[in-house]
Amino acid sequence: MADWVTCEVNGLDELQKKLNDMATKDAKAIVKDGLKEGAAVMRSEIAATGSAAPGEIGSALSTIKSWSVRVRMRAQELAGTATIGVKGSLPEVHTASHSAIQPRGKRYHRSLNYLIKLLEFGASQGEYKGRRMPVMSAGFESGRSKTLQAITDTIKRRLGL
Repeated sequence: MADWVTCEVNGLDELQKKLNDMATKDAKAIVKDGLKEGAAVMRSEIAATGSAAPGEIGSALSTIKSWSVRVRMRAQELAGTATIGVKGSLPEVHTASHSAIQPRGKRYHRSLNYLIKLLEFGASQGEYKGRRMPVMSAGFESGRSKTLQAITDTIKRRLGL
């Protein structure tokens, strides 16, 4: 199962024509700025839905600084990818209670990346007994129209439309 989401935008012929008429380097810079603005909106939406998670996990996921954004443009195309992911770990130190993952008695910080995968997809072998809470999926669903609007508004502004 893939753990990413793809969003393809269609029907923006006027913007596409203007971008194709420009020099490739300038057009890519405009599209990249649009993707950055859209990713910032999406990151805010995901962080807002992260606050619904219980306890210290919800507190950490609701913080914008817990989410990273990386924007990359494709080499030969006027297209790019914005990747949003969680980073860091919970501030509280935990002590392992059994030896399944961590040795018994070892003190460690729980990774937010690991916890978000448990919340989003559940455990593969059923070790995770907690409730599934798809924070990233819910944030994507609630924020995709705002994200698309932010991308198109930024591109229009940069093109002077």
